[in-house]
Order: sequence, then C-alpha cells, then structure tokens
Amino acid sequence: MVKTALVAALFLFACQKTQPVAPPRPAQLAVRPAAEGRADLVAEISLPHPQTTLATVGVMAKKLGLPFSEQDVQRMGWSWTKLPESVLAKLDLGKPAGAVFLAGQKVTTAVGAVALKDPSDAGLEALAASIGRVAERTEGALRVEAADGGAGETIWMLARDGAVCLTDSKDALVAGAALALAARRTSAHDVRVALLPEGIARAAGTTVKDWFAKARAEMAAQQPPGMDKRTTQLAQTMLGYFMEAIESTTEARYTIALGADKGLTQGFEVVPRAGSPLAKLIAPRKAYVADPALLAGEPPVGFWSMGDMVFGREMFRLFRTTMIDTLVPEAERARVIASSDAIFDALAGPWSARFSFLAGPKLDVKYDLAYAVKPGVDGKAILTAMEDLLKAPWLARLLEASGSGLKMKLAAKREGDALVTKVTLDGKSMPPAARAQLATMPFFDGKPIEARTVVAGERLLMAIGPDGKARLAEMATAKGAPTGDLAAAFADTKGEDGLYYMDLAAMLKPAMAMAGKSPTGPGAMLGMAGAMLADAHLATWGSYRGGESLAITWRIPMATFDSVGAIVRGMMGGAPPN
Repeated sequence: MVKTALVAALFLFACQKTQPVAPPRPAQLAVRPAAEGRADLVAEISLPHPQTTLATVGVMAKKLGLPFSEQDVQRMGWSWTKLPESVLAKLDLGKPAGAVFLAGQKVTTAVGAVALKDPSDAGLEALAASIGRVAERTEGALRVEAADGGAGETIWMLARDGAVCLTDSKDALVAGAALALAARRTSAHDVRVALLPEGIARAAGTTVKDWFAKARAEMAAQQPPGMDKRTTQLAQTMLGYFMEAIESTTEARYTIALGADKGLTQGFEVVPRAGSPLAKLIAPRKAYVADPALLAGEPPVGFWSMGDMVFGREMFRLFRTTMIDTLVPEAERARVIASSDAIFDALAGPWSARFSFLAGPKLDVKYDLAYAVKPGVDGKAILTAMEDLLKAPWLARLLEASGSGLKMKLAAKREGDALVTKVTLDGKSMPPAARAQLATMPFFDGKPIEARTVVAGERLLMAIGPDGKARLAEMATAKGAPTGDLAAAFADTKGEDGLYYMDLAAMLKPAMAMAGKSPTGPGAMLGMAGAMLADAHLATWGSYRGGESLAITWRIPMATFDSVGAIVRGMMGGAPPN
C-alpha cells in the first residue's frame, strides 16, 4: 500500500514538471456596466436580423417592380459608415447588431456593436487591417487609423461576446460598449429605436423638468397674432397637458417590421413614469368591439372603434375647467357641468364610427356613430343633456374666437325620439380666395350640416350628413360583418383597445372624379389619376393598446403596396414584375 502511494505521488510530480504553464491572460479593458450607463443613454438602435431585413427589402422591391435590389440597399446603407466594403465582408449580419448614443459633456457619442464572422483575436486583427493601421493596443482594445482617408478618423474597437464594439475614443468605448452589446436585441422587428428623454435633456445640458418649465414659461408669454386671448389660454392648457405627458415619459420606442406577406408595420410606444397622470389614464384596457350596424351595407371609406370611453372622458374633463373659465359665463357654468357629466357618465363604451362618401352631383359625406350606454340609463335624459349643451351660446363663441373667420349658426330641436341638430358655417367674413376654396368642401359649402341622434336600447346612435333619418332607422336593427381589407384589419388587430381604418383609394376617388370633369388643366390630370385608382386597394389601419404603456401600431398591408406598384408602373408604362 505504501509503495503504491509513493508511485502515484512520483507520477503526479512528474506530470506537473513536464506540463507547460499557460501564460497569464492579458488584462481586459474594464467597461461600465449597462445598468450604470443608462443614465447617459440618449437613444438605442437595434437591428435584430440585418441580413434577413435586407433580403426582405429586396423581395419587396422586386415584387413591386422598384429599381433597386438587396445589394443596392446594402451598399447605400454601408456608404453612411465611410468604411471600405472589405470591412463588411468580415461582419456577421445574420446576427443582431446594435448602436447607442450617449450624452457627453460636449457632444453626443455613438458606439456600435456587430457580430464578427471570426470572433477570435485573429478575426479582430483582420478587421482592423481592413480598416487601416493599428496605432495602439491597450487591454484588448485597438486604436486604428483609417487608411486612404477611410472613415476620416481614428476608430477604437473592442471584441466582446462574439461581437466587435466600435467608436471614436477609448472613453466612449468604456462608457458605452456594454450598452451597445445589450442593444443587440432579438425580436420580430427589423428596426427598433428607443429614445430616453432624460438622456436627451442631459445631452442638451439641462434636465427634463427644467426644459419643460422653460417651455411653459415661453408658451405663457406668447399669444399668436389674431387669436382671441381666451382661445389662446385654452390652447395653452391643451398643449400643456401633452407636454406633461411627454415629461412623464421614461422611454419612447419606434419599431419597423417588413414582410413580403404582411407589408410594413410601424409601432410607436410610450412608457410613462409609474403613478403619473398618463400612466393612470392608459392603465385600463378593454378590447374594441365594432357595432355590427355600422358594418352593414357598402364597405366604409373609414372606420373607427374603441373599447372604452375612459380616454375621451378624461380628456374632456381635463380641459373642461379651462373651457368653462375662458368661454362660459358664470351664470351658465353649473348647467354646462351638469349636462356634460350626464352625457359622459352615461356612455360606457365600446363605440364605433364609420365614414363614407355619398354619390351625387356634389361631393358629400356621411358620418355615423354608435356608443354603448350603461344599462338602465334614461335615453331621454341623455338627449336632454345634449340639447342643453348644443343650445348653449358658448359653443358658437368657441369657434368664433378661433380667428378663422368662420361663424357658426347652431340650432337644435326634438323630433319625436330624435334630437336634430343643424350647424351652418358661414365664411362671409373670410378672405374671398379662402371662402371660394372652402365652398367646394363638404361641411364648409354654406349648406347646413344635419346630425340626428337617438337612444335605441343600450346604444346611442348618431347620423351626420344627408339622409340621416333613414340611416338611423337602418342602424337600429341592421347587422353586418367586415369584408375585404376591413376584415383583414379586424383580424390583424383582434384584442387591441382601438382600431383606425382608412381606404385611401376610396377617399381620393370621389374628389378626383369631380375635379376630372374639367377637360383641361389640372382637372384633366386629376381625372386620369382617379381612373388609375378605379381598381386600387390602398387600405391602411392602426391600432391602440393601453396598459403599462401606450402603444400605437400602423400597418400598410402588402395588397396596398401591390396597388401602389401597379399605379406607378401604369404611370411609367412599365410591365408587371416577374
């Protein structure tokens, strides 16, 4: 046993003597952790899959017959870096890339991070050689002087986590490398941009609070020429509210997603500070439900729907105090408050609206709305409250005080179960040229605008425009379902809090058809453009979602791109793409 142990010990000692000792690893540049660096973060850009995005752009361009390819887009984008194309060949665009902008003492600094095809030290050296000459090496970081002008400046680079970070100084590398690496996010989007208000203010040498305080002071000291003081005060209150919403924003995000099947999707998202008025306003969520009565008949030009009335109700109440103080005489205020409360307290949501054109010798429109009301609410009481508000003279004063030159004549009366309102906009005091231009537009041509409102069961229905009485009768019992592009919009936005839909071709065709009646000049050109829109589908839609953030998404479907491509090819006399 003793001999065995002695032999084993001698064997281990011999192995240790003959095994080479690994050289100590060179010290690596210490960079600031991403969590600490966010205080200086101005903006962050993420490209989750650059190569796939370029390929999608190429496919869409070919499908639409556009005169550029995937390679053209890549060259155009790369030219912005001012680096030789030999550098591009060493980067792995199949993996996420990212960039950040940091607030410095004098300038905003950019730091980028992109994957390397060869993440080894040899790969970093090869990348440096393709840019220029390595002028300095320190703790794994390289300072490279661009050859032949190149980027026109010194580039610092550091390899970490299979990627290379690039910027213009060692300090920027230390400050932003971790943030740039973190910006290499994986997501379904093609581009993601995040803006940080605090970092933007820091880059400007101030704070968000101080910047908005200064902006409010400047706004309060100004009054646009020709605008009534009361209207200016109201406008400042409204603008001040939106400024407060921006001030409470901790992060704003913008995203782009491309797809040869879905088209283009853009997203806008605002993340408010917890407990702020904006956070409380958007917190409730309720999916929109389209009223089936507004889906009956011909497809609308535009369609809107929201799941709840919280947003509209709170916005009105926020501005009501200033509106009353500036426009409503003290003797009328109690009645205005009571009537408006009765209306908004009765409306529960969801609500829907549709917009369409009416055929005829003149361009005319119809606008229909349907609101859900709370169970058990007295319909007659709602209409009475609406009539009281409509007959109040402060509404006319509101428009007349705007400085537009328009005067409003308003009349409201009851016809059986309906409240009938007629509004006439008189532009006689406007300049002749402006008056002549408005005379061709619906609602501004001097004809009374009629609106009819009824409460049918647990719905408040309103029809604005000609034939309102007949449309209200239909809306009381009609039921329909979305078709065509509107059905696609419904499927795409299912579960969202709000929907906005518009068919731009249907919007433009009637106006162009009227203008095209003139055989010469611009009328003839518009008539030709209107003919090209005859079979076009130019639908687009957006959706709203509340909760922890306010998110708005806007979609241009591929069918719309196809129609645009066909129109462009028709104008240029081109053939369809292969």
